[in-house]
Amino acid sequence: MTVLLTYMVLIEPDLQQLSKFVLESAERLDANQFKASTALIGLLEELRKASRGGDSALETQLVIRDKRLELSWNGEKHLVVQLESDPASVVIDELGRQLKYESELADPELLRVRNEKISLNLENAKKKAAEEMAELEADLASKKRKLWVASHRAETDSLTGLLNRGAYDARLKVAIKSCQKEKSPLCLILLDLDNFKEINDSQGHQYGDKYLKNIATIMLGSCRHQIDYAYRIGGDEFSIIIFAEMKAGYRIAEKILVEFSYKVSIGIVEMGASDDVEKLVSRCDKALYEAKEEGRGQVIAA
Repeated sequence: MTVLLTYMVLIEPDLQQLSKFVLESAERLDANQFKASTALIGLLEELRKASRGGDSALETQLVIRDKRLELSWNGEKHLVVQLESDPASVVIDELGRQLKYESELADPELLRVRNEKISLNLENAKKKAAEEMAELEADLASKKRKLWVASHRAETDSLTGLLNRGAYDARLKVAIKSCQKEKSPLCLILLDLDNFKEINDSQGHQYGDKYLKNIATIMLGSCRHQIDYAYRIGGDEFSIIIFAEMKAGYRIAEKILVEFSYKVSIGIVEMGASDDVEKLVSRCDKALYEAKEEGRGQVIAA
């Protein structure tokens, strides 16, 4: 015996749905449709009587047994139609799957459970997707941090912590083009430590390193954080790009001069409309040279 379908009957629509399943099965099994329909009329009436006598749904089964398609309930088996031959197992299996699927769609409770399961699966899928997205974002943030650290390290002077010559050359070009396009002011400061070679030779390299770190600290403290940028562009040569007019730039230069005890020569220039990198640096170099020629320890503005 093979059970094709187990179906609960409680109200009239259940009986109508069951009759549909029975007739579909008879058709799929190549049984006589007229005989199946005729038998089903009487069986449905008996089912109505049986279902009215109980307080709960009546369990019915549609089965194949000894080349017979039968309906059974309350332990009793009722012939629907005699089959011409034993159906192939593949046909029975496929029919059983189809009936199970269709009966679940017709059953409100099973449909509710199925919808809840689908909703739960969707919720779990969204949760998993959110977790995966969070992992990807965390991984991306980590890679960005590592990239920033690597980039910052490549642009930083290891002794003083200031930006290095490579960063200075690249950023000065960008700063000039940007400020000229936006018609905003820019000043360039060049600094040269007075008599550093003699100090380094007489006091030793450790003292010389501290001397360089000291000027770097003063420069950073004098600049506006994340607005102006300080660079070490040579052994004892430094630069600051100031995004302001000469008046503000000169104040920064004088502050550095005073805090470093007038032991540094400083040239400062404000960018002109026709300046490119070469012209701006050349004018600032001349101002620095003049500061050194006129006795050092001073600021000269071009």
